[in-house]
Amino acid sequence: MRRIFDRLLGEARAQTSGEHATQAELYNDLGVAVAETVGRNGASILLYVEMKEDTFSTCVRYSSDDSPHYKGAFSNDLLREALMKLQSYLLDQSPDKHWTAMEYFIENGEIDVSLSYAVIDDKIPIWERTPAITEKYFPGKTFSES
Repeated sequence: MRRIFDRLLGEARAQTSGEHATQAELYNDLGVAVAETVGRNGASILLYVEMKEDTFSTCVRYSSDDSPHYKGAFSNDLLREALMKLQSYLLDQSPDKHWTAMEYFIENGEIDVSLSYAVIDDKIPIWERTPAITEKYFPGKTFSES
């Protein structure tokens, strides 16, 4: 998995410099961290993050194409560290660059990142929002703990 991210990071560095290269490196590190957290080659991986100025909440889901189920993974130190570095970087940027939610999806070596800048309703906990987001990336699949 690291080879995919190293290749993408090389392409990003060739196209960007300065601030954008740093940003690309942070998102690359995040991808490496979530892939290592899941620890499954060939799995489709969804990392959903809600970020506030002083904290963030995460949800990690993964599944293989042939499985009718998806599974969850807990954040580990590597993933938390990558998110803290990204959060620190974003807080140093202008407020218009502070996203509130991110959907980071990895499938077949391709990465899709969707950022939202909308205000998140704090009255609705993340666990109530994630089923719809999970269904978007893993349609028809059900959760499995095993």
